[in-house]
Amino acid sequence: MLTGYAAVIVVAVVVHELAHRQVARSYGCGARFILEPRGFILTVVSAFLPFKILAPGYVGIVCWGYPAGRGDPELSIAAAGPASNIVLGLAARLALPLAGSYAWLFANAAALNGWLAFFNLIPFPPLDGSKVVRRSPAMWALMMLAAALTMFGL
Repeated sequence: MLTGYAAVIVVAVVVHELAHRQVARSYGCGARFILEPRGFILTVVSAFLPFKILAPGYVGIVCWGYPAGRGDPELSIAAAGPASNIVLGLAARLALPLAGSYAWLFANAAALNGWLAFFNLIPFPPLDGSKVVRRSPAMWALMMLAAALTMFGL
């Protein structure tokens, strides 16, 4: 059971960070994952606690300007991580009726991805939510609602 839950955590965090990285790269920015040692240790230790701290690192982004006419790059890059967790969580919720004996894993995947999106959308720097709410309060509110629904079920 712990192995399955650990896999859910790894997938949620990796997909979140890859989403930031890929969207940044699509705008021509340099982007790479940077492991934060203290955050990584907290993440590993929290795997054995009733509450989870998922902060193994972040995607460092360097941009030399953005291509014209492609929307708001900063908003897109910041929203990509939480949006990926919302999508993963909703997919897990939709697959739940088909999960059979793995229903517990899909329920945990939905809740964890919803929680990760919700937490990252808190409008407090350096979290993604501080950038999203500054650029688009309406998008931020919709994403918070989607994250909460994903976390707690539809």
